[in-house]
This record gives sequence, structure tokens and C-alpha cells, in this order.
Amino acid sequence: MELRSQLSRLSGDTLAATLDAAMVVAAADGRLTGEEVVNIAESVDQITEGMFDRDQLAAMLASSLERLQEHGPDVLVDAMADALDADMREVAVIMASATAWAKGGVGESEGMALQHLSSAFGIDEEGYMQLLSLGRELARA
Repeated sequence: MELRSQLSRLSGDTLAATLDAAMVVAAADGRLTGEEVVNIAESVDQITEGMFDRDQLAAMLASSLERLQEHGPDVLVDAMADALDADMREVAVIMASATAWAKGGVGESEGMALQHLSSAFGIDEEGYMQLLSLGRELARA
């Protein structure tokens, strides 16, 4: 999978699902601060090289937060699995991983959330480890 070409496919529902993935991982420790949401927006903006308007990202993250609070992470993960094709599922895991790495690292709760997300997306352990590594590289680029 060529990540940059897959990122160019992000729009509308696929972008929303990718942001949902990042939000689920960020909230895995039981708290999601405004600073974390801002960090996600900044990370996505950096990773996508400014492909999206910051106001659009902020609005989509606010919607994602609403869905997360209203339905919980498992419902969001199931919805993402339905909405994304296999390549975009991998992009969602990479982006969620990258946003976690960007805020200082993947802690135990974030790692468990990323594993759950990968499993729900049909990604095996080896694939998960590769995507986690790609997310780390992307966050440090």
C-alpha cells in the first residue's frame, strides 16, 4: 500500500471514519482532553500536508467526539469497519497510531485500542505491528 496515494482518497466519510479511529484511540485511557483533540487536528493536518481546511477538521472532530460520547467506541469501530475498504482501514490504523505517537507515544491503553481496532478491521498481528511502525515513522517525519 502506498500511503500517500491512499491519503489522497480521504474525503467525506473516509476522513470522518479515520478521525473516529484517532478519537477512539485517544479516548482509550478514559479521558479525552481538548488538548488531545487539538493534537489530533494538528497531527492530521501535518500528515495530510494541509489537504483539509482546519475548520473542516475541527468540525469533523467535534462530530466524532459527539458520536463517541453518544454511542461509545465499539459502535464507532463497527461503523468504521463497515465504511472503509481494506486499504482505508489500514490508513485509519496508521493515522490513529501516528496521532498517538505524536502526543508522546503509544501507552498501554492506546496500544490496546489500536490492537482492538486492527482486529475489528481483520488485520492480523503482523500487519498491526507494521502499521504501528508506519504510524510512528509518520509522526516523526
